[in-house]
Amino acid sequence: MAMLDTFDPIDHNLAVPNILVDNKLFQKLIENSYSGITLFDKNLNIIYRSPSAERISGWKREDLSSQSLNDLTHPEDLKIVNQTFDKVMGNPGLPVNATFRTKHAGGHFIWIEAIFTNLLQDADVNGIVCNFKDISAQKNVELALEQSIHELSDYKYALDESAIVAITDHKGIIKHVNNNFCNISRYSREELIGQDHRIINSSYHEKAFIKNIWTTIANGNIWKGELKNKAKDDSYYWVDTTIVPFLNEEGKPYQYVAIRSDITERKDKQKKIVENSRFIKTITDNLPAMMAYWTADLHCSFANKPLLDWFEMQSEQMHGISKQALFGPLEFSSYEPFINEVLKGFPQSFERTFVKEGGKTIYTYTQYLPDRQGNLVKGFYSLIHDITEVKLAERALKKQTEKVEQATSLARIGSWEIDLRKQTVSWSAITKEILHVDSDFEPTLELGISLYKEGKSRDTVLEVIKNAMEHGTPWDEELEVQSPAGITKWIRVIGDAEFVGGVCVRLYGSCQDVNIRKMAELQNQETLIEKNTILESIADAFFAVDKNWVVTYWNRIAEEILGKSRNEMLNSNLWEVFSDSVHSESYKNYMRAMMSQEAVHFEDYYPPLQKWYEISAYPSARGLSVYFKDITERKIHNIELLELNESLRMKAKELAISNAELEQFAYVASHDLQEPLRMVTSFLTQLERKYNDIIDDKGRQYIHFAVDGAKRMRQIILDLLEFSRVGKIEDKLQEVNINVIIEDILALYRKQIQDKRAKIECKDLPVLKAYKTSLRQVFQNLISNSLKYSNAAVHPEIKIKCVDHDSYWEFSVTDNGIGIDAEYFEKIFIIFQRLHNKNEYSGTGMGLAVTKKIVESMGGKIWVESAEGKGSTFYFTILKNL
Repeated sequence: MAMLDTFDPIDHNLAVPNILVDNKLFQKLIENSYSGITLFDKNLNIIYRSPSAERISGWKREDLSSQSLNDLTHPEDLKIVNQTFDKVMGNPGLPVNATFRTKHAGGHFIWIEAIFTNLLQDADVNGIVCNFKDISAQKNVELALEQSIHELSDYKYALDESAIVAITDHKGIIKHVNNNFCNISRYSREELIGQDHRIINSSYHEKAFIKNIWTTIANGNIWKGELKNKAKDDSYYWVDTTIVPFLNEEGKPYQYVAIRSDITERKDKQKKIVENSRFIKTITDNLPAMMAYWTADLHCSFANKPLLDWFEMQSEQMHGISKQALFGPLEFSSYEPFINEVLKGFPQSFERTFVKEGGKTIYTYTQYLPDRQGNLVKGFYSLIHDITEVKLAERALKKQTEKVEQATSLARIGSWEIDLRKQTVSWSAITKEILHVDSDFEPTLELGISLYKEGKSRDTVLEVIKNAMEHGTPWDEELEVQSPAGITKWIRVIGDAEFVGGVCVRLYGSCQDVNIRKMAELQNQETLIEKNTILESIADAFFAVDKNWVVTYWNRIAEEILGKSRNEMLNSNLWEVFSDSVHSESYKNYMRAMMSQEAVHFEDYYPPLQKWYEISAYPSARGLSVYFKDITERKIHNIELLELNESLRMKAKELAISNAELEQFAYVASHDLQEPLRMVTSFLTQLERKYNDIIDDKGRQYIHFAVDGAKRMRQIILDLLEFSRVGKIEDKLQEVNINVIIEDILALYRKQIQDKRAKIECKDLPVLKAYKTSLRQVFQNLISNSLKYSNAAVHPEIKIKCVDHDSYWEFSVTDNGIGIDAEYFEKIFIIFQRLHNKNEYSGTGMGLAVTKKIVESMGGKIWVESAEGKGSTFYFTILKNL
């Protein structure tokens, strides 16, 4: 209204109307009125202001001289005031109401409720009368109430989206379920309403358990616990449940509200942990080592079967027993130095000898491995290996070596000669002694050859003699002979040839009795063969090196684990082959073992093969023997188990906090917020029942509208709670396989997909780092909308694609549904914005608003391309570096 811009609030030259001067009684009534009165002329100049008007606004008449109506009106209310005066000027004699804010003399704004009446054509008034009163207090209460309702709506929305909610009457008949209840149970709302909870009974819980629930809530107490339910498709799911009874004036329950959260995944993980524990027990019980875990106060919390068998005890007997009580004070004292060190965090290893009943001696090798958690040692693992066979083999080898050395020191050497020209053979006296013949025995050429037993020895003699006579090749051979006395033994024969004029004329040499040494070596070879058989049959990899680090043994398992063949390794320098391991933990420990002549036991990671090994190295006078095994799977499993335990601990903590907050809110949301709505519904129902005879159809229809409005108000509260929850729940940034997410969502909507004969196509969906729960909700909302807003004339077709950009992923969900007109592209992402009648499509218009908030909280954006009747494509982006 243009005239407001030039409005002069006070014209001091204007005369006050006669009606205000002549009628003193009327003037007194006006001046003492609760409401303020202002009189304007046709140009909206103030003719008169009552004292109550000055009291309400705080402005004195003279103070208004510098204030225009625009200055006094709140900027946001100027449009309302202009429209009001336009209506006043166009409707003489009719009162026009307006509520707006005007500036108080104190500088703040107050709310006023004004009634303007155009009496310019009334000769006694000739002005525009404005009656107004200050409604600031009332307005502030209304605004506060609106804010409270908005906040309560947010809470209700969060509850309905985060939990599985059902309301039953006092008999357990279901009166209300939310979408989450329908989704997890696979039943529609229509199938659930009017039923009791036996429809989802899994028969998992005992009758006494169910009876206890009813006893608790029927007495007005809250029940909390975990329930296993059965869905319509016969699948099972677990829920963490809180059932809250609502009591009437008599203290009796008139309805129950059950709030549940899906804990199926957690239960499945717990089941897997139990299965893994059983798997680990199976492995440890079949280990060749005796294994136990000792707490820091030296009590046993775990022992495998070999250890239980050794001590002839049951698991329950071993559990909790102290180490001193198990071994006795004397034996325990020998372990104390090692225990003290391992509890400081230092791994320990040592050998012990035991004599069991019956006199059998057992040799053991023990390892103590600390269980560190940060800087704290919680306990230690004890592994006892039976090395009796190894020890006995080492002792036997040592004895054989001593025998060989003794025989060598007593050896005597004889000589022999064959004169080829004279065809004679001569033996020295020692040679005759070696061959057990008399001193006057005269050997012959034929006898010399016949001494060697048939087979390898004779063939060897004939070959070396031929080479000596033809080429002058000397020889040194150990051969098996049979003396004229019939005694078989091993002798060492050294020979050479003499030539005259290029012709061999003489063969000569020496011989030595090596029978004792040779027999010892053969026996030693048998022992070695037996040892090799053992080393080749054990599950551990094994190799041996001499003092110069030259490999002297390399078994089959070592070939498999380290990828080096026996031919490559034998007689090769270990550190030349594994030059990349110089200065590694293995290198340092092998050197330490060789220098200190003490066994070492440790674990090491070999980067080229990306594997972990458990290694034991035993030094000796000859070099080093090394046993090792691939423990990569165990290490990875331990790491994963620790991460899983930590994750479960954090989830449990978060769940506990969440449950506490949810319990507090559930009481408020379920009672304080929804109680007024329930009362409206209840009293309207009572009104219809009591006055049904006098209420006409129109009245009953109005009652139905009111009840339906209350129900929709409750749904709005729940939807607002879900919207406010977005971005406030901590979600772990992790590797997310979009294909797996889509599979889970399609399983959730399996029945709807089957009913509509929908076809869903996914192409090249990536694995990316994101917030799994939030991303799952985005895809779930978009797929749900595509199914909901499908074209009834065709089967739904949904295509999900992804495009890889440099810094972000771009996803699209395309359908052949009813489509969206371009003018609504922005509106659909605003809360409570619906394009269809609620009877046509269910919901409150929150799904896309929630989706937009999630995408934007992850730094992305969302938009739609669509045409009415031709389907829609929703695009959204996710940053690669969240």
